[in-house]
Amino acid sequence: MKVKKEYIILAAVILALSLYLFLRKTDKTHYELPKLSAVPKEDISKIEITKKGTDIILNRRNGN
Repeated sequence: MKVKKEYIILAAVILALSLYLFLRKTDKTHYELPKLSAVPKEDISKIEITKKGTDIILNRRNGN
C-alpha cells in the first residue's frame, strides 16, 4: 500500500514538472532594443573592425 502511494505521488510530481516545462514561455525577451536612426553615408569617415589580435580600419579618402 505504501509503495502504491509513493508511485502516485511520484507520477503527480512528474506530471506537474512536465506541465511547468511545457507551458513555460522561454521565447520572451525582457528588454527592448533601441531604435537606431539612419546614418548618411557622407557622415561616415572610417569603419574599424576589431578581432582578437587583429584590427582592420577602412578609411574614406576623396569620397572612396
